[in-house]
Formats: sequence, C-alpha cells, structure tokens
Amino acid sequence: MRLPYLEHLDISGYDVSALSWDFNISFPRLTHLYLTNINAERVEPHFFKKIPPSLQVLHLENNRFRNLSLNNLMDITAIYLDGNKHLKNIEISSSKLRTLSFSNCSFTELGYIDLKTPYLEKLDMSNNSLESTSYFRFQNYQTLQILLLNNNKFSEIPLLNLQRLTELSLSYNMIKYILPERFLYLISLQKLSLKGNIIENIESNAFSGLTKLKYLDLSANQLRTLSSDFLLPVISLQFSNVGLRKIGQNFISSDSIITLSLDKNEINDISPGAFRKMKNLRHLNLSENRIPTEKFLMLYGNIKLQTLIINNNNDTSTKTLKEYETLQSLEHLHLCSNQMSDIQVPFHVATPNLISLYLSNNSIDSSNVIFDNLPATLNTLHLDRNLIDRVAQNKLKDLHELMMAHNRITQVCNEDCQEKSISLKGAFEMRSLHLSKNLISDISSDAFNDMKNLLHLDLSDNKISDVPKDTFNNTNMMTKLSLANNDLAAVPDVCPMLHLIHLNLSGNHISAILSNTFCSMRHLENLDLSSNIITTIHTRAFLQLTNLKYLDLSRNRLTQLPARWVSPWNIQELHLEQNKFTNLEDVSLIDIKSVLNVYLEGNPMVMFKAAYFHSLPGHLMVHIKNVHINDNCASCPCESSEEKKDDDDDNDNDSNNANANNGGFEKFFG
Repeated sequence: MRLPYLEHLDISGYDVSALSWDFNISFPRLTHLYLTNINAERVEPHFFKKIPPSLQVLHLENNRFRNLSLNNLMDITAIYLDGNKHLKNIEISSSKLRTLSFSNCSFTELGYIDLKTPYLEKLDMSNNSLESTSYFRFQNYQTLQILLLNNNKFSEIPLLNLQRLTELSLSYNMIKYILPERFLYLISLQKLSLKGNIIENIESNAFSGLTKLKYLDLSANQLRTLSSDFLLPVISLQFSNVGLRKIGQNFISSDSIITLSLDKNEINDISPGAFRKMKNLRHLNLSENRIPTEKFLMLYGNIKLQTLIINNNNDTSTKTLKEYETLQSLEHLHLCSNQMSDIQVPFHVATPNLISLYLSNNSIDSSNVIFDNLPATLNTLHLDRNLIDRVAQNKLKDLHELMMAHNRITQVCNEDCQEKSISLKGAFEMRSLHLSKNLISDISSDAFNDMKNLLHLDLSDNKISDVPKDTFNNTNMMTKLSLANNDLAAVPDVCPMLHLIHLNLSGNHISAILSNTFCSMRHLENLDLSSNIITTIHTRAFLQLTNLKYLDLSRNRLTQLPARWVSPWNIQELHLEQNKFTNLEDVSLIDIKSVLNVYLEGNPMVMFKAAYFHSLPGHLMVHIKNVHINDNCASCPCESSEEKKDDDDDNDNDSNNANANNGGFEKFFG
C-alpha cells in the first residue's frame, strides 16, 4: 500500500503483528501517527528509521511499555505516552521535542525519568501519584511554558525556578497551605489553577512574585476567609465552590481583576460595598448561592460592571426582586431559575444601558412588570419557562430577540387580540421570535404585519391547525421557520418567504404534497416533513426547490414517488425511513444526480434486484437493513470458474508480497 499524500494515520487498537507497512515508503508525507492501545511492550531502535522525516506527532498511549528509550526522534515535536500504567523508566533524547505527556501512568516519583530535551515547552505529568518533584531537575528545562501537575498527591506547592512558565496546574491535589514566596521565581506565570485542593486560608503575601498573573482558579477548596489586604494582579479570579458564606465590605482590593466568579458557594450576605475596591470589575458571577432575591441588585460602587450572573439561587425567604442600586454600565443581566414571581425593579432606572436580560425558568405570570420597565437599549429578552399569558400591543418595539417558549400564550395577533395572547404590533426590529411549547391555537392573518426584519420564527409544539393564507406576506426576509409538532393538515402558504433556508413541518397531520406547494423558494436548503401521514407526493412537488440539499420524509405512509418529483442537481441527503416502500424502484432515484445518501431503513422491502443498482449514480450510498439482494445470473454476467481462479491466484500473490515487505510492526514492537 502506498498513499503518498496521507498526513494522519490512526491504527489504534489493531493487532500490530498483522500490519506490514514501511511508513517511510508507504506514507512519505505522514505528520501524525496514532499507535494507541496496540499492546506494544517495547520500541525497537530501528523503528524510527522506518518512519518518514515529515512525522511531527507520535501517539503511543495505553500500551504496555515498562522501560522506554526513545532516541533519534528526528523532527518529532510531540510524544504522548499517557495511560502506560506499567511504565517504570523513561529515557528520551531530542532537541526538537516540544511537547511530552505521560499522564495517568501511575508514577509515584520522578527519579527514573531521564529527559534530554532542552527545548521542551509543554510537560504533562497529571493524573499520577506524585508527592514531590525533588528528584526531577526542572531547572534544566528553562524553555518550559506549560506544566500540568494536576490530580496527583502533592501536599505542598513545589518550589519551581521556571522563569518562562506561563501556565501551571496543581488542581486536585492535597495542598492545604500556600507557603510564602512559593511562586517567587515564576515571573512569567499568567495562568494558575489550584482548584480542588483543601486550602483553608490565604495570606496576603501568598502570591508574591506573580506580577503577570491573569487567571487564578481557587474553586472547590475549603476557604472561609481572605486576608483583608489580599492583593493580586490577576484579570480573572475563580472562587467557585470554596464554602464562602459572607462577602464583607471591600472584599478584595484590586484594580486589575476584570472577571470574578463566586458561584457554587453558600453566600447569603453581601455587603453593599463588597466589590467597590475592584474598580475595573466587568464580569461577576454569583450563581448557585443563597442570596436574598430582593437584594440581587444591591451592589454599590461598581461603576464599570457589565455582566452580572445570578442563576439558580437558593433563597427560600422571598420571591420578589425589589431593591436596587443603579448599575450604570451593566449590559447583560442573568437571573434565571430563581423562582421569582414578581419584579418591582424599574430596569430602565436600575440598568439604563442594559442590552440583554435573561429571566428564564422563573414563576413570572405578568408581563407588565417586565415590559413596562425596560430600557430602550434592550434588544435581547429571554422569558422562556414562565407563566406569562399576555403581552400587550407596542411592548416589543425595541427588541431584536424574544424567547418565550414554555409559557401560556394561546393566540398570536396584531391588533384584534384575545385575552391570552401576544401582540406583535410595533415589533419592527424583531429578528428572532421563539414561541414554542405554548398553547397557541390561533394565528391572526395580520399577526406578522410589522415584522419585515424577522429572520427566525419558532412556533413548534403548539396546537396550530390552520395558518391563514396571507399570514407571512410581510416576512419575506425569514430564513428559518419551524411549525413542527402542531395539528396542520396541509402545508401552509410559505411562498412569500423567498429567502427561507430551513423549514420544519414535522410532526403534523399533512397527508399530501401538491405540485407548486413550495413555489419558487430557491434558497430553501433544509426541509423536514417527517412524522406526518403523507401518502401522496405529486409530480413536480419539489422540483422548484433548486437549492434543496436535505429532505426528510421519514415516518410517513409513502408507497411510491413519481418521476421528476424533485430537482436532480443539488439534493444530497434523502430520508425515507419507516414508510411503506416495497421496491427500490418505487423511490425513483435514477434521475437524482447529486444525492449522496438515501436512508430506507424500516420499509417493508424484503428483496432488491441487483441490476437496478447499476442504473444509480456511482457515488450514491443507500442505507438499508435486513433485506435480501436478488443477484441471479439472468440479470448480470457471472464469473467463470477460471476467471475466479485467476483472481484467487492474484490475491495470493499480493498477500505474499505484503508479507515479504520489510519493516513489519512485529519487528518494531514486542
């Protein structure tokens, strides 16, 4: 075998003794070679003479190596030895190696690792049982930039003199204290993870020397307090799941912190000025705590805060949001899954520059408390999974996106509206509207008259049985429409939507697709009509959909498709599973030139004629199961016994030549 342009070869999990390739000859441009889980016990010295000089990355994970000596690695820049749990000794020599990983190898100490790799940049020793680095001379690797020591058994932070190191992970060890000046020589460190240890307290000088630190993760420790003069130059600080209960006045003093995460704690009390000494704080996450709902917005002095996230808060006392400080710069507010039933905060006063508001999965039953108080800057509003049954006229005039799935709306209208309805009057700027899983049974013909800019509309999973003919006359910019899982008996008039790309009508009661149903929708690429009761498709039904690429007609009652029923030049994937076809000829595939995949599983086809496949395009793949191919000699020529014998002889010769080829895997590996 020779594949001169192959760059990636993965033969993981194979029996290497059955392979006989000389990589240098067979794959001269190979760059990545995966030999994972091949039960190899050793690498013979001549192995690297049989691989092409182009090889850069070698994967040898999950094998059975014990003593490993890798020399003459040529231009290989990365070696992965993870999961070699029998490995005791490693010797590697290379001036080109930049990445080395031996994670999850059950190492308890580093005394048997001899690395002559002076330009190593990334070293992964994670998921072992290391307690110390005392036997490993890190000072010999001054080019090291990333060091991963997470998931070991370190009880203290190792003293490292690696002045180019930018990332250090010590997460999920057994570190209880941070001794002073442990990071003194890590002058380039930007990212430090101490997540998942048992750290209880942090002194003010614990991180001295880390002048370039930008990201610090102290999540999942056992912190209860912080020093009042705790200073850090970090940009992002993670204090998730450390057991904090109270955030006092002037919690942290730092002008460099931009992102602060305090989620998954037990915080039930936040002083109004807790974050005022963090003058450049932009993003604050307080999710999954026990903060009183009424005080979510009681944050004083945070003039630059742009994003506030308080989701999944567990407050059992009150369900009303009412107290606030003005957050002049706030643009994104997340208050999802908090069981809020009432909002008494005037958002246009408390958050005058708000752009997006997320109130999903609460218990809000009145839209007035929200829509009457929104700032003019708001363009994205998420109210899905609430109890809202009415939105009055002219309430949506500035919104670009409205998510209101899983509410109690029964009608979509414009001016003539019922009691439980959403009026779209004045929604001139709306681009995306999601009203799935409501109780909608009625759509007025003028409902979308003001929505000329609408691009995405989701009305799925409602009770819609009819869409008036002129409903979509003013939505000709729409690109995506879903009316799935409703009660439609026919395809509605979608012809005005000339730019539609995705149309989903699955899960309805449509029984026939008539000619010209889809008019000249030349941009439509994806059409889903699955799970209906379609028995009839007229000639030319889809012929005008000249750009259609994906068509799903599965789970219907089709027995036959007419000739010229679809445009032959663009459709690539056709789903016809679980219909009532008994013969492949009834699917009318011959004239469809572009189709790549046709799925026919679950049809009552018990026999195919092999001759019919000769009339299909050569690139077509037909997906079928549990059928019989009827290939009798009356339909196609049979091989003579002599021809068959000649073929067998040729195969034997090929096999012998392959076995004689130099460089079999059985010679590379034990």
